[in-house]
Amino acid sequence: MKTIQQQLNEFYQINNFGEEGGANATWAWFQFGAISLPLYNFKQRRELIWVHDLNHLVTGYDTTWRGESSVSAWEAATGGWGTNPVWILILSAFGIGLVLYPTTTFRAFIRGRYTQGPVNLKIPKKQLIQLTINELRQKLNLTNEPIHKATSNDIMSFVGWGFISLALIFAPVWAGLLIWNIL
Repeated sequence: MKTIQQQLNEFYQINNFGEEGGANATWAWFQFGAISLPLYNFKQRRELIWVHDLNHLVTGYDTTWRGESSVSAWEAATGGWGTNPVWILILSAFGIGLVLYPTTTFRAFIRGRYTQGPVNLKIPKKQLIQLTINELRQKLNLTNEPIHKATSNDIMSFVGWGFISLALIFAPVWAGLLIWNIL
């Protein structure tokens, strides 16, 4: 069985993400159809991009926008980022998922409510990357298929996080409209 480090390296190569998933790059590029948008690769993102990429591997969500929004909804539900500013990116992708893929995003969120994220385990990176994906999935209580039906608490949590994520992605539009009305 391959280690997580070996699978991450393959993941980066297959997806053309560069060495260490682009963690050493100054800028990250996000593709929206034919448009590429730059994002400054801030320190916290550089330090944690490997965890987000690992989350793609353990959940099985791909790197399309559907997959990105699914893994972000799963991450939000696991509560796996503490107070890190990387939440802004996670919630933005979650919000995009709500707009474009609401059912898939909801299912990923519910799946995350009943599992843990790797950050929650507090296993040092050097140890974590020596595990296999299956070993990590067991530690995270993560199965291939969601096995839980959403409870009212799950739905309330989804609505709360959804509201925050939509407010975040539409904030620039609202700010622009406010400025335009003021001028």
